[in-house]
Amino acid sequence: MSKTIIDGQEITVKMPATFDPKELKARQDQAVTDYLNLPNITIFTIKAEILFQALDLLEQKLQEGYQRARETNHQSHPFVIPMFKKPEEVEAELNTVRQQVEADYRSEIAAQVDEAKQNLIIQRKAAIQRQEDEKKRKADEKLHRELEKEAADLFDSYLPK
Repeated sequence: MSKTIIDGQEITVKMPATFDPKELKARQDQAVTDYLNLPNITIFTIKAEILFQALDLLEQKLQEGYQRARETNHQSHPFVIPMFKKPEEVEAELNTVRQQVEADYRSEIAAQVDEAKQNLIIQRKAAIQRQEDEKKRKADEKLHRELEKEAADLFDSYLPK
């Protein structure tokens, strides 16, 4: 990490994080835990205005392999029947969560890399500009001394000795 003050602003070049599969796994595990702890995340509801429609929908979902969520509240008129999502649906949602965590992690690292690059460019430009300014200052001083000597050689003879 290197710091430089440019125009009163501190520019710091920090080493960006590198992609770490263990860090990704830890982030994904935490995201999955958080996701599964959301209320009723594995439950959806079927709704119908008429009892027989609700029963038909319930029968259809049961045949598709869904299970009723018996411990949650059911409601009548409109009929609302909570159902558990299939394990493969939950797993597909979890895979989406994992993919999003990985994309976010990669974006975070990319942003750190971009910031480090930009700050390094700013620092290097400032350093090069300081070097060029110092060269110019020294060249100006040298020119000034040479011109003073030339002027002294030309006009000091007019001074009384």
